[in-house]
Formats: sequence, structure tokens, C-alpha cells
Amino acid sequence: TGIGTFLGRQYAALARDFGFDYLWLSNGMGFGTETWGVTGALFDQHAFYPEKIPEASARMLKFWQELLAELPGAVLETRGSNFPAGVEIATDAAPLGFLYGTGVIAPPVNSPMAAIDFNTGLAIASWMSHIAELPGRDYAFRYYIHDPWFLNSPWLDRYGRNPWDLYPVMTVSRMNGAGEVEPPSRLALLTCDDSYGGMPEQVPDEVIPHVIEAFSSTPDRSGPLLWVYPFAEYSRMRDLPRTFNEDMFIAAAIQDGLPLNTVISTGNFRRVAAKHPEKLTGTIPVVPVTALLEEDIAELLFSFAGRGNFILVYGSGAGIPERLAERIGFRRAAPQRGAARAELFLPGDRTSFSDRLFLHEQFSGGPAVEEALSETRIAAQARFAGGTRLLAGRNGSILFVRSLLPVEEEYLPENPTVFRKRHLNCAPPDRMFPSARLIRWSLAEAGWELRAVPSALRQMPPRLCIARRDDAFLFCGYTPDTTVPLEIRTPLGVPVPPEQELLLKSGAGIWHTAKAFRFEVRVFVRQEAEGVISGKTMYPLLPGMTPPIEVRNLHNAEVRCLVPPGSSGWEVRRGRTHLPFEWEETPYGRCLLVRDISEQVSFSWKNQRKGNEA
Repeated sequence: TGIGTFLGRQYAALARDFGFDYLWLSNGMGFGTETWGVTGALFDQHAFYPEKIPEASARMLKFWQELLAELPGAVLETRGSNFPAGVEIATDAAPLGFLYGTGVIAPPVNSPMAAIDFNTGLAIASWMSHIAELPGRDYAFRYYIHDPWFLNSPWLDRYGRNPWDLYPVMTVSRMNGAGEVEPPSRLALLTCDDSYGGMPEQVPDEVIPHVIEAFSSTPDRSGPLLWVYPFAEYSRMRDLPRTFNEDMFIAAAIQDGLPLNTVISTGNFRRVAAKHPEKLTGTIPVVPVTALLEEDIAELLFSFAGRGNFILVYGSGAGIPERLAERIGFRRAAPQRGAARAELFLPGDRTSFSDRLFLHEQFSGGPAVEEALSETRIAAQARFAGGTRLLAGRNGSILFVRSLLPVEEEYLPENPTVFRKRHLNCAPPDRMFPSARLIRWSLAEAGWELRAVPSALRQMPPRLCIARRDDAFLFCGYTPDTTVPLEIRTPLGVPVPPEQELLLKSGAGIWHTAKAFRFEVRVFVRQEAEGVISGKTMYPLLPGMTPPIEVRNLHNAEVRCLVPPGSSGWEVRRGRTHLPFEWEETPYGRCLLVRDISEQVSFSWKNQRKGNEA
């Protein structure tokens, strides 16, 4: 008797006798043979085995077909694995296309592993990959407050009562084929009771206000970065090393501070680009090379870039058509692998780090073949014994980053890079060049300067998510080391959070953030003079007006304020004195603009809320 048949019949009997109404498959059940690590039926750390795809795929499909045959009409929910969809497909032939096509199972919830291994980048990338291609609009966010299996209550111990795994993850959303942004629609809690069966009132008392706030401020448009995810293309399992590499690289980039939290499938991107291109205004598509192997997707994206918009391409050039390589900004040259030295030509994080690299083909989508074209501006390159290869560069409005994972030459458990349980961990920056940060650093070419300012090599950068709601920017994040500030500048200027002070230096703002932070930002400052400025929410001067957003200690500054759509009755003041202002239409929304402002300025408008809502 197959395990699917056995499990299905057992559950059917249990459901009948106990009145259960759905089945939850936990901890990777049905998503692979090894769902706690990066190895599986098709990958053993050292090589991929595409010849095993038919057998592995048949085994996985057999389980699901047997299970579903025993449970007609049942509701199934899944935990999924701890890894992105591409990794599940590349290492275990997980039949995700079949499962979503049936419409039977709900998309897996976000993994609770971030509270255990603190790899928030992997958790966010995994969840986005699973919600990119949904059979419907409905999917759940899960928050990990207690654990009935292990002796911990994450809200009280692992999180230390800080919502760092709540606000950033709740900025995650997907874009559908109409260009509408769909945030999570349901909440799942793990769990109401702790390991002793108790329900300490302190936890719901403290968590519920954060949950309410997170769900009341979910995104209503794409963030500045839009991940174009090739779910259908990965499901066809064409190139296992490339699929594995692209998903693991973007997860490492998010872990290293890349603010990527909106996703769209290639199928939905086709529809939006064709019928609703205005929905892409103010976004930078972040695109794996796999998506560009589809000619129509490539043409849509290159056309988007040709209109002056930036796109960011990441991945490997190994084996791709020469014409595609040249449009990205490189030609394919002799393959290079093994040891190399990184050379960086753009500003990175404000610290030193190793320049050592080692290219493992199985982790990096093949050898390095990317030789920059003469017109490509080189941002970083790898110097091998056989010549240099492009790591990051700009060709017009196309930014490219080679997805070379910073894995040490020896990746045995005692080294360690791959630990027991077969996790792949990038080497620390004092041992290997932090190549996953190249995406974040490259965004400076598009006006988004996001740099960490650590004082020691092994200090981790703040992990940032940026969402949009009512034309405001929501900056949410987790700061693993609260002594590490964030240096930030956007195309609108330096964002000024309310109730915060920040140092302006060389045109950028230095943010010192708490362990968990969430800022709604509408005001942006451009100022040459250095100094400390501050944001403050003031009391209303008149009935029916919003509390003014005030910025203080300015010196000949240019200040912008993004106003909510449909607002009216705008006022710009210094104290009680009205100031003249201009209107500016930006890709991010309509701005109130004032110039040459010193001391302070405040912005307010008519309160659109009524009655008790105010």
C-alpha cells in the first residue's frame, strides 16, 4: 500500500470519527525527500542529477495522486518546506505546478524558521516564491508565538517581545494579472497554547495590537522592487543548477538587506505589461535570467527598460543565447571556475571585507563566462587566473548582477559552510566577498542608496522591507545588531520617519534603528549641509485637519511630502505661518514641494476620516 493511500484512508477514518474538517501536512510533507536541507533526490551538495527527474517526479506525483484519490472534497493545507519553490523543484522534483493546478491545496504559509535560524531572507524569499502563482486570492500569514512541540514561546524568548518577524513579513504581497496587489487575507497562529498547554495572557495582550496594525496597513501597490518570478518555467525543470542558484542567491540578498517584498509570476507580468503598464510605474523589476529565456518576457522587460525605467537582472550567463547576453551587457567567454579575487568599483557597505571568491559550479549556476561589453559600466568583477568576469554592471537602464554565491572552497561540516542538516550557509564577509550584497549596492545606480555602516566585519546589516500604502512608504525591518546604522537615500531624497532623529551626511541619512522597526514615511529631504534633523508628528492646529508632519533643524533644504490620493485642503507651514508650495508629479505619487527651507516645515491636509474613525 502506497504511503499516500495509507495516509488518505487513515485520515478519512479519523475525520469521520472525530469530525475533522481539514488536513494539515506539516514540515515539508509532500514537498520532497529531504525538506530540512538543500539536498534531495536530485542534489547531493556536489552535483545535480537531471537524469533522476523522471523517477523522482513520478514518486512525488504518485504520493499526491494516491492521497487525493482517498480524500475527494477534502480541504488540504500545507506547511511546505523551509526553501523557495525553485529549490524544492531543483532538488526534489516537487510537483508544485500540478499541486497548484488542482486548486486543492492552499499555498504554504510563511516558515517559522526565521525565529530559529534568524535567516529572514530565506523565509521571505520562500514565501514569495510560493504565493507568486496562486489558484485564487486567498493565502495566510502565520505568526509563531508559542510552540507546543519544543520548549519555547517565541514571542517571549526568540523574538524577545519584538515584532521583527511580523511587520517586515507583512509587507510581502503578490501582484495579480490586473496589476492589483494582494496582501495576505488570513492569519494563522502557531500556536495559542505553549509547551505546557498554558495560554499566558501576556502574549495575546502584547501581540494582538501588532497584528491589528500589520493587517490594517498592508500594501496597496508594489514596493520599489518587483520580483518577476518564473514559477511556470522552474516547474518545467529545464536547468536544475540555474534554478537552485537563482532562488538561493536572491534569498541571500534579502538576508543581506535587499528590500524585496513584492512578487509577480511571469504569467501575470505578461498580462500587466500588456494591459496595465501604469501599475509598474515607480518599480524596478528584479528578474532572474530564467525569466528572460522566454522571448516575450525578455521583449517586455527590455522595452520597459528602453523607456527609461530600470530593470535588474541576476543569474548566470552560462549557456544562454549570445544575443540575450549582449542585450544584458556581456558576451560569453571562456568558462572560469574556482578561486578568484573580487574587485569592487562602486561604494559598498561602510566597512572592509574580504576580496576572496570561490566559484562552485553546483552552487552558482555554472562557470563564470560573463565578459563585459565595452559599453557596459563595470561595478564589480571577479579576477580569475584565466581573466576577469563581470560580477555587476550597468548597460543603459539594465543592471546586471552575477549570482555567485559566497561559498568557501571547502564546504564540509567542520569548516563550516554546509552544516549537519545540509543547510547552505554563505560565508561571513571577513572570509569571502559578500557577493549577495551586490544587488543592494547596484540599486544606487537607480537612485536607491542602501548601505550598512558596521564597525566590525561580522556585524550583519539591517534587513529592510519597503512597502507602499496610500502613497506613503512603509519602511519595516529587523536589525540583528542594533549598533549597525543604515545609510539611506532614495530618488525623492532622504526619508524622514516621524519621531526619529537622523544625521544627514554627504546627502544621505543615517538611521539608527531598534531591533524591530516600522516607519510610515511621507516626507523626504534633500540638503547639502550636514547635521541632525528630526521628524515629529504634531497636534492639529484646526479641526478637521490631520496632525501636521513636521521636520526640524533644516538648512536650505528641498522638502517633499507625498500626500494620500484624493486628499484636499493642503497646508504647508512654518509654525503658524503659511508657506507657498509647488506640486510635483513623481513615479511614486503626487508631492507637495518646498525649496530653500531652513529651521522647520510641516505638512497637513483635511482629515478624510469621519466620526469615530478619526
